[in-house]
Amino acid sequence: MNQAKAEPHHLWSDLIDYFRRSNYDRSYMVCKVAYFLGGSIHGSWIFLFWFLDIWQLSLFNIFSSSFFFLLMWVNERGYRSLTISLASIELISHQVYAVYLLGLESNFQYFLILGLMAPYLALHTEVLLKSILSLASLIALLSLFFFMRETAPQIQLSSQVMTWLALLNIIGVAINVVTWTHYFNSVAGRAMKEAESERSRSDQLLRNILPAPVAQRLKGQPKIIADDYEHTSVLFADIVGFTRLASALSAKELVTILNQLFSSFDDLCEGYPIEKIKTLGDAYMVVSGLPQPCPHHAETLASFALDLLESVENFNTTSPIKIQLRVGIHSGPVVAGVIGKKKFIYDLWGDTVNTASRMQSTCLPGQIQVTKPVFDRIQNSFDCELRGMVEVKGKDEPLSAYWVLKRKAHPVAEPEAS
Repeated sequence: MNQAKAEPHHLWSDLIDYFRRSNYDRSYMVCKVAYFLGGSIHGSWIFLFWFLDIWQLSLFNIFSSSFFFLLMWVNERGYRSLTISLASIELISHQVYAVYLLGLESNFQYFLILGLMAPYLALHTEVLLKSILSLASLIALLSLFFFMRETAPQIQLSSQVMTWLALLNIIGVAINVVTWTHYFNSVAGRAMKEAESERSRSDQLLRNILPAPVAQRLKGQPKIIADDYEHTSVLFADIVGFTRLASALSAKELVTILNQLFSSFDDLCEGYPIEKIKTLGDAYMVVSGLPQPCPHHAETLASFALDLLESVENFNTTSPIKIQLRVGIHSGPVVAGVIGKKKFIYDLWGDTVNTASRMQSTCLPGQIQVTKPVFDRIQNSFDCELRGMVEVKGKDEPLSAYWVLKRKAHPVAEPEAS
């Protein structure tokens, strides 16, 4: 039997996938907020420069404020790359002109740091365009430091005004950097929570389809999973007269009955070391002894089968439709594995599976029929009765079959562990 360790799930990959899926919407919102802030901030500078009698920058800010609100309108129409390019050009030209007029001591050049960041805030934009726009801001910033250091400003302001202007610019840049860093930190936090939630849902769905150890292996090494198990027991149960029942009921009524009945079987499985394999039409298939070994696999399924019959009796007391089951069990080796790439299933193969199915199909209504290997394992814990020899398709000779009647009140001895 193959054993494999559970592989850790890579949450970082989920987070990257989340960003890739939602980049366009987030890019739209980032641009929308950025252009609104740009229009509002430039608008507030209009009055300050008018008060300082710097009409050139006052007019420039009138243009810039209007320009950013226009970019909001263009952004609404989906021209993301165009608006980002125009916004970067405006930011660069505005700061270069402001430094040209007032000098490096005004600290307007530090707004070009935002020009380095801004293209990357819009995640939907192409990488090449981001790099070009960011490089343009860097070149502008370095050029100002290189060419304007020894150049006198065109407009002379008092040292006190220059100090306050420089301070406002440093504060403005800092607020922008902190705001956008906090925003993307919160976005990343929400993305991680959503990715974790999606992972939990997908893990839960996978656990509903596959045994937990198999699900872990499939996530860690998505390749062929096939294992040999020597000691297992397989049970099949089906509804007697299902074809007649199906023709007499509407589709909704039929599915409702099957869902109610099989859901009660699923609840019973929770109390046993049993793996439900599948339902096929009106057939219900489970196995004990895999993927985790169970020394009393035959006894487990015999007890489970009796509970199935009791569950059907309870169902019949409240339902106008009366149901009977046929149950068959056989013990032996099986091969278990996952097949398919889409809608994959965990299934069993081997003679043990076929024999268990034949035990069910040749069983009488309301009975549990088992083979001799099962009887040998459960006879000390269950009252059984020899049915006799049963012709089984695919077998050269008839098989001895037994009815499982009830649990013994006082088991003679512990069942053989194998």
